[in-house]
Amino acid sequence: MNILKRFLSILLFSVISVGAWAIDQDTDGTYLIGTTDDWNAFASSINCGTIAPTANAKLTADIAVSTMIGSESKKYAGVFDGQTHTLNVTITGSSQFAAPFHYVNGGTIKNLKVEGTVSSSYTHMSGLIGRAYGKISIENCIVAANIYMSTDYAAGFVGNGGSIAYGGPSEVVMRNCLFIGSFTGVSGNRGKASAFWGWGKSTPVFINCLENGTYTNISEFSPYMFEGTDKQNTETTTNSYYKHGSISLDGISNASNMTDGEIVSLLGDGWVLDPITNQPVLNQFTSLKQDAAGYYLLGSVQDWDNFAALVETTPSANAKMTADIDLGDDQTMIGSGTDNERYGGNNVVFKGVFDGNGHTLTINYVSNEAFIAPIRHIYGATIKNLHVKGSIVGGNSGLGGIVASIVGTGTWSYIQNCYSSVSIECTNSSNTGNHIGGIVAQHGWESNLSMTDCLFDGSLKRESSDKIMSGFVGCYDGNLTITNCLQIGTMSDTSNSTNQAGTFSYHWTHGSLTPTNSYYLNLFGEAQGTQATAEQLANGTIATALQNGRDEEIWVQDGTTPMLKLFASESGITTGEALPLNDNGQMINDKAHVGWYSIDGRKLSGKPTAKGIYIRDGKKIILK
Repeated sequence: MNILKRFLSILLFSVISVGAWAIDQDTDGTYLIGTTDDWNAFASSINCGTIAPTANAKLTADIAVSTMIGSESKKYAGVFDGQTHTLNVTITGSSQFAAPFHYVNGGTIKNLKVEGTVSSSYTHMSGLIGRAYGKISIENCIVAANIYMSTDYAAGFVGNGGSIAYGGPSEVVMRNCLFIGSFTGVSGNRGKASAFWGWGKSTPVFINCLENGTYTNISEFSPYMFEGTDKQNTETTTNSYYKHGSISLDGISNASNMTDGEIVSLLGDGWVLDPITNQPVLNQFTSLKQDAAGYYLLGSVQDWDNFAALVETTPSANAKMTADIDLGDDQTMIGSGTDNERYGGNNVVFKGVFDGNGHTLTINYVSNEAFIAPIRHIYGATIKNLHVKGSIVGGNSGLGGIVASIVGTGTWSYIQNCYSSVSIECTNSSNTGNHIGGIVAQHGWESNLSMTDCLFDGSLKRESSDKIMSGFVGCYDGNLTITNCLQIGTMSDTSNSTNQAGTFSYHWTHGSLTPTNSYYLNLFGEAQGTQATAEQLANGTIATALQNGRDEEIWVQDGTTPMLKLFASESGITTGEALPLNDNGQMINDKAHVGWYSIDGRKLSGKPTAKGIYIRDGKKIILK
């Protein structure tokens, strides 16, 4: 029995130790919190004392949490850096001071956004700190949480700031802080709510702060603070504003009659108008960040969704991808509307520049609406440096790998250095599901489109020859130029027909198609451009032709396939070196020539990623 107890004690100690130390730390010993489990382990370890209350931590991702850091006996006192990430909280208090940070004694909380809900049947709850002791700095933080009050007394940032009864006053400096959350009285009106500072004797400092919340069933509200019964707060305020309520503190101004642009200007550096909400916000938390040239930077699914929302009101906005984005099941597209009017009709039409910046967008669209593509409609726009892969399954008209429709008259739109490897299938067998294209679904009457250095190697499928389907542009009805392009996709329908199809595009009524130095592998419908053989594609002939003598390297041979250099694998690109030939014109293939070579003797920059037969150190190698 004693042995069993000893074993269980050791096991329990191991579980506690692993739980406490499973959180990654950086070289400075700062704990890195990137998951809910990390937060829970950190909170538990602080609260029980296995991690020192002065421990520092950083958020490395947006996370959802429901536990609180700090206890009455183990108050948190470290530096917590949100690194502009978001805590989505669900805090339900069973005691006073319910908040993500339950008890804090000194330290710093910075660069953090809190959203979600905080609710309690007790007093002094808050969206950030429940009970504050000592000297605390709160910098560059947003509270957007919804606070549900079942009793009086609650605050957005600090629920209780101290008094003699609670161990002495606290000294908290809030700099560049924004409250955009809400207070709601539960079961009737509640009072003594404050956006920033709750009840208590204290010496708070407010610098460059803004209140802009919403309030329901709140009978008594102060935008910045309530004092305790001893009325001994000695606050200091500088350049801070409120949009709701009233206050008589020096340095805090009523901004209810100011425009949001005026407020941002007064708050100064670090504040901007959010492009989606058009409300003042800290720049580091804006829905979309911009570079120096004004391009909105897209590096996540949320960025993609936010930019799509922005285009609804600002169709000429420009965007640049900063990372590959996999939309998963997200069906969001840029631009909207199913109007078939050639000038755009009631559609939201993208008119800006979209720069993929060499990144890949992965899609999985399934829809019976018309015009399905990552970018639905464009007019006078430029789409460049973008790779789109994935699938589109649609039961209506206008399915395109990158763009659904080109609209407008006169102005040219441009698609440059783009690559579509999308699998597109039209499931509608009636005659209503027209216009399927590997890159663009349809090119409207009197509109102009220039396509340069583009590649399609995906697949197209239609249920009948009533559907117009082509390798690049489903159908054109205006002026279309295709230059230095390659079409090596596959196209099929259940009847194996090539009616109403074009190798690059099908001609409807108006306009003209001008293919220049452009190639295809498989003829489908009308022949356009120059047909290439599989051997020419594999041996570099077509890659060289597409490069077309330009100094800047645009096309390369990537393994056995021509590829836009921007999207070529790091290995498999030919270096220009080749195996020498003997007097009979045969390659000298021996161990002296180390490295990877294509089967026709061209040296590669590294191990190829494509399947095929290669030469490695004098031997033939098959990569499957």
